[in-house]
Amino acid sequence: VPTLLVVAGADRLIARERSDALAAAFTAAPVRTVLIEGAGHNEIDSRPQYLESIAEFLGAAPGV
Repeated sequence: VPTLLVVAGADRLIARERSDALAAAFTAAPVRTVLIEGAGHNEIDSRPQYLESIAEFLGAAPGV
């Protein structure tokens, strides 16, 4: 199953290394990682790139 990870570039709760490790753990499926620079953990969804990346990912998914 294709997977999208949206990562907050200024996240103080989840270190970037942990997000990278999570992405690397998906070995059986393609993973797309989108980094939103300057976004924090609790406000990433207020950034336009957040919804744009989800819409783009879903638009590219077969059968959606």
